[in-house]
Amino acid sequence: MCGLVAILSHKFSHTVNESDLSPIRDFMNSRGRDDHGCFISDNKKVGLGHRRMSIIDTSDQGHQPMSSASNEKIKIIYNGEIYNYLTLRNELISKGYKFNSETDTEVILNGYLEWGEKLLNRLEGMFAFVIYDENKNLLFVARDPFGIKPLYISVNPKNIIIASQVKAILQSKDVSKERCSEGHVSFFLWGHVSEPYTFYKSIKAVKAGTFLIINHEGKIIEKEFFNISTYYRDNNFKNENFALAIGNSVKKHLVSDVSLGVFLSSGIDSSVVAYHVAKNSKEKIKTLSIGFENFINTDLDETVLALKTSRQIGSDHKTSFINDDSLKNEMDNFISKMDQPTTDGFNMWLACKEANKMGCKVMLTGLGGDELFSGYPSFNQIPNLLNNKLVSTLRFLNMGTILRKISYPIIKSFVPPKYAGIVEYSSSVSNAFLLRRGFYMPWEIQKHLSLNDIDEALSNVLCDYEMQAKEFQDLSINLQIKILEQTKYMKDKLLKDMDWIGYEHEIELRTPLLDLNILNFSMGCSKTDLFNTTSDLPIEILRRSKTGFATPSKIYSRENKKSNRRKTTRAWHSEVYEKYLSI
Repeated sequence: MCGLVAILSHKFSHTVNESDLSPIRDFMNSRGRDDHGCFISDNKKVGLGHRRMSIIDTSDQGHQPMSSASNEKIKIIYNGEIYNYLTLRNELISKGYKFNSETDTEVILNGYLEWGEKLLNRLEGMFAFVIYDENKNLLFVARDPFGIKPLYISVNPKNIIIASQVKAILQSKDVSKERCSEGHVSFFLWGHVSEPYTFYKSIKAVKAGTFLIINHEGKIIEKEFFNISTYYRDNNFKNENFALAIGNSVKKHLVSDVSLGVFLSSGIDSSVVAYHVAKNSKEKIKTLSIGFENFINTDLDETVLALKTSRQIGSDHKTSFINDDSLKNEMDNFISKMDQPTTDGFNMWLACKEANKMGCKVMLTGLGGDELFSGYPSFNQIPNLLNNKLVSTLRFLNMGTILRKISYPIIKSFVPPKYAGIVEYSSSVSNAFLLRRGFYMPWEIQKHLSLNDIDEALSNVLCDYEMQAKEFQDLSINLQIKILEQTKYMKDKLLKDMDWIGYEHEIELRTPLLDLNILNFSMGCSKTDLFNTTSDLPIEILRRSKTGFATPSKIYSRENKKSNRRKTTRAWHSEVYEKYLSI
C-alpha cells in the first residue's frame, strides 16, 4: 500500500516545485508512514512524490521515487504488488540488467526498459504506477487489469496531476472543485461513484487495464492492454487443475516481509483462501473473524462456523465481537475518511481495525469469488426475470412504463420502490442488472437529487453504461452478468472501498482469487467447484445460505421505529451522501 503523485507542467511559463507536490503527497500520509520521497526534474517540468508502506524489502533500498540501476534517466513511483517479480527479476538479470534492491518496484523499472508497454502483459498482481522516462521526455502511466489499485488524473491549463486519491488531488491550488453531476447521479444509481467519474469535473479515474503515454506538451495517448469482454470471448474454458491454479495464486500472494493474516468468515471464498494459505504457509497462519453481539445464537452469526474452519486448518484464530455502541461510534469516522462516497464497506472497516490490533500489515480476502464463480443471487434472478413468460408478455404489450407509474405509489410502502420497474427493466441483462444492483432507478433520481443539469448528467451516465454493455451483449447471459458484477460492482465499489479502508488502517489487502490464471476457470466453474479445490473443510460451508452484513441498516431500523427494514438501505444512502458533502 503506497500513495503516489506525479505532476507534469505543460504550460511554457509554469514549473513544478516541491511545494506543488508535498500537499498532495502528504495528504496521503496514511497510505505510507514508513517513508516518503520527492523528485523534481532538471527542467522543473516533472515532479514525482511518494508515500511508502514497506511490504517487500523493507530496507531503505526500496525508497521511491526510484531510479533504475541500469538507467538513471528512468524513474518510477508505484503502488501495488507484483507476485511474479522474482521470475521476472531472474529473467532480467540473465539479460544483463542490474538491481540495487530486492523490490518488485525495480523489476517494473527494468522490465519497462526491456519490454516497453509489453511489460504490462507480463505482470501478475495489482499495480498503479507512473514512470518518468527522461530519455523520451514522457510519462508512462498504467493500472492493473482488475482495477485493484486506484489511480486518478486531473488535466488543467497549467499541468497534469496523477495521484492515488481524489481528495489528494484536490489539495492542489490548480484543481477546480466544480461538481461533476455525472458522479453524483451515478452515486444515486449505484450507491458508489462509477468510473471514470468522480464527484469533481476536473478529476477522472484512469481506467483499469489501460496505460497512458503523456508527452512534455501534455498530449495524452490512452491504450487498452486488457479488456474483460475480449478475454472471455477469446479464451477457452479450463476445468483441469483448478485446485492447482488456486493454490499457486494463494502461494504467490503470501510473498511478504511483514506479518500476514487472512479474513475468515463462514463463506466459501474466504474459507478456500484460508485453507490454501494454511497448506502453503511455512508458519502457522493468523485468521480473523468479525461477529456482532446481537447476532450471537442466531443464523446470522458466522463466527461459530469460522472457528470450526480455523480448527480444521490449524490457524491461530481470533474472533472479535462488535456491539451496537461501537458501530454507532465508528460510523461518522467511517464516512469522513471516504475518498469517494460509498454505501458499502463498513464491515471491512471494522475487520481492518481489528486486524491492525492483531499486528498484521497484510490481510488476504476472498473477494472476487462471487463475481467469478456466480455466487450472487443476480446469477439466478436476472435469467429468471428475462425468461418470465408473464413479464415478457407485459413487456411485449408495451405495458412496462404504464405498470411502473401505476404500481410505484402502491408498492413503495412494503417493497423497494425500484421494483415497480420490473417489467420495464427486463428487456436486457444490463437493464435487469441495474434493477438488481441499483439503489434508485432513473425515474426516481429527480425526486431525490437537486441538480440543474440532472437530465443531461443522467443521460450521459446511462449512455456510458449502455455502451459498455454493448461490448459483450453477444456473450451468454451468465458471462454478461459476470462482467457486470466484476466491473460495475466489484471494481467500481468493492475494490475501491477495499483500497481506502485498508490504507486508513495501515493494512494492505490482497485478493488471491483475482488472478488472470484463475479468471479462465471462471467461465465454467462454480462455487461448488471452488469449494472442491479443498479437503477437510466443514461441509456446512457449502450448504450454508449466503448472508451479508447490512450493519448500518440494522442500526437505522432500531433508531427509526416508523421505518421498515426495507427502507433502511436508502436511509443509509442518504446519510452517507449528506455527511460526505458536509466534510
